[in-house]
Amino acid sequence: MSPPVTLLATLALAAAAASPVQRLLESLPADSVAGPLARFEAAQRGSVGAEAGLTLGRLHFARGEYRQAAAAFTRVTPRVEPARRAECRYWTGLALLGAGEHAQAHDAFRGAAGRESPRRAEALLGIALCWEAQRRPERALETLQTLLSGDPGEAGAAALERTAALATALRRPETAARARDRLLREYPRSMEALRAGPATATAGRGASRP
Repeated sequence: MSPPVTLLATLALAAAAASPVQRLLESLPADSVAGPLARFEAAQRGSVGAEAGLTLGRLHFARGEYRQAAAAFTRVTPRVEPARRAECRYWTGLALLGAGEHAQAHDAFRGAAGRESPRRAEALLGIALCWEAQRRPERALETLQTLLSGDPGEAGAAALERTAALATALRRPETAARARDRLLREYPRSMEALRAGPATATAGRGASRP
């Protein structure tokens, strides 16, 4: 699993499945889940079938079967309650990003990045990663700055780390130094802060001086 997909999947670790789906999973051997789960999804209507489809998509995703995961999430999206569609689109973006389909992943993340979406911050981070994969660092940095201008939530540390890296590559040392300082101040115990380290932030500030 590539680092961007691992990062976003970690942020997206989801709630437990609905109880009928959970009971089905508990009754099956770990290596024989996909087929029965797909049949269960096809046989069910409403929220139970949709939850089964989401669980199947996450199973494919965990196995690195990103195209199958994307197909499952896309199939389920129209069936879930409107309030959960952003979640489905977000997972679709994750799967497509894992499959290397950056333009399609971008579109899926955009569908999850509305102002009222509970996945807005993570989806904006996904969009930035897509821009970066498409070698559009300026657009990636612009998207990260939009994310960081609001409440970045759990995506904040990763967004600040990518902001610092992109700003450094684009020769914007002051922007990079500010991102590192904010990372160390607001997320001092994160893995991203440990990778940055106080010495790195100090070096960034020094680089911004004439």
